[in-house]
Amino acid sequence: MKTPQNNPYKNDQKENYPYSQAIELLSSKALIDKDPLARKHALFMLSMTNDPHFTDLFINSLHDPEKAVRSQAVQALVQIGTPVFEKVVILLNDSDWRVRYRAAEILGMLKNRDAVKPLIQALTDEKDHVRYMAAKGLWLIKDPEALAPLRNSLNDENPYVRKMVKQTIAAIEE
Repeated sequence: MKTPQNNPYKNDQKENYPYSQAIELLSSKALIDKDPLARKHALFMLSMTNDPHFTDLFINSLHDPEKAVRSQAVQALVQIGTPVFEKVVILLNDSDWRVRYRAAEILGMLKNRDAVKPLIQALTDEKDHVRYMAAKGLWLIKDPEALAPLRNSLNDENPYVRKMVKQTIAAIEE
């Protein structure tokens, strides 16, 4: 019978208490600190754990007003990998184009073939930045399924999108 005196987890809790406090402090700083550099560094430290439990915190940080913080959140989500996939795909429908842009970036960096269809859909996003990153994501994945939709984007109004689409088609056809 376990009693408080012989509970093996009690010692683990005492040992991990400073770690838990540090995680709590970093999580708080990542979300609410007034200094963007503090938020960015807190995200970096949390990303060192590669813990999928922080996925929502990193996703929330994609809405940060500071570009460097959003960039660090991208790196953290990519580090976690496959466990973030479904939540990131949903972000392609976010009202903020910067979040959609970062979602397309993450999906490309994950190089998951399941991202091809959502990235193809993002080729028609209203914001050119998102269309560019969708094409770049497809370039990273290099799935021939994307060729026809990419060819449809060769006449995009934005020259940078057109250039990325051409590079992506060339990379897939190699």
